[in-house]
Amino acid sequence: MKQEECEMKNVRSERSAPGGSPLHFLYALADRCARLYLLLSRRKSKVLREETQALFRGRLDQGQIEEIVRDSARLYLKRQAENALFGRLTSDKLAGMTTVEGLPHVDRAVGKGRGVILLLAHFGSFLLPLPALGFRGYAVNQITGKVLNRKGVTGLIWRWRKREADRLPIKFIGVANFLRPVYDALKKGEIVAIAFDGREGKRWVPVRFIERTALFSPGPMNLALKTGAAIIPTFVVRRPDDGHRIIFMDEFEITRSKDEAETLEINTKRYAAILEDFVLRYPGHFGATLIDARLNFERGLMAPLFKDE
Repeated sequence: MKQEECEMKNVRSERSAPGGSPLHFLYALADRCARLYLLLSRRKSKVLREETQALFRGRLDQGQIEEIVRDSARLYLKRQAENALFGRLTSDKLAGMTTVEGLPHVDRAVGKGRGVILLLAHFGSFLLPLPALGFRGYAVNQITGKVLNRKGVTGLIWRWRKREADRLPIKFIGVANFLRPVYDALKKGEIVAIAFDGREGKRWVPVRFIERTALFSPGPMNLALKTGAAIIPTFVVRRPDDGHRIIFMDEFEITRSKDEAETLEINTKRYAAILEDFVLRYPGHFGATLIDARLNFERGLMAPLFKDE
């Protein structure tokens, strides 16, 4: 059986699984409202369907594409419910809704004393690793880029989320024009969280990503080369009971080549392959990113995620 077919079965089994988290009521509501959300958000639904079709062109039939679209909507609504209550998280509440895998990898990286780059992606409930580490006493910093022009309901939601996040044991570092605070944090041996698929940057590496050409910044690799910081690939996967697996993978070792530019390109492509594997296995976890990347590019707010030929 093809890998994609196996994963689509996983999607269907997760839908029918019982919820077990403190947010169970909101999760059940999200399951019921996903189709309505797709009907009411016509523009986003159209973009999600088009981007998913392009990403999996020739790999999945239309029925499987529609399955991913519905799953993406369901998971997006659940993540929004979690984000709305983000600042109310406590160590005990977070422990009740997550399992943590690979914490020794983080400890070994911190023990090297050169700082840790927690390399996330906009995949699933990607913010959860930060409080998971912060509540355990790790010094965690989240990089934030330029503030987009967020208006209306979107702006209200964004400002609410920021107030919620400010209550957690996490520090935020704005790096719109100045990277010195990032270097200082790593120099002190702290953890700095960066989004691998973030749209900040001036240089881009084109990467074959499933059936498209994606553009990823080599910035995280460049930061690791300049500081000696360890890179820990980090992902969050929603469990069948609507809890989460927080996955800290083993340290990503930089492969060095004859010159810096080639080194950055090689390692950016290697890391993209890790993200690609997760997207193939859990495509609904990436749906919201497909929407945001396309719409923000069309609005002139961000660089494109894909540059198809």
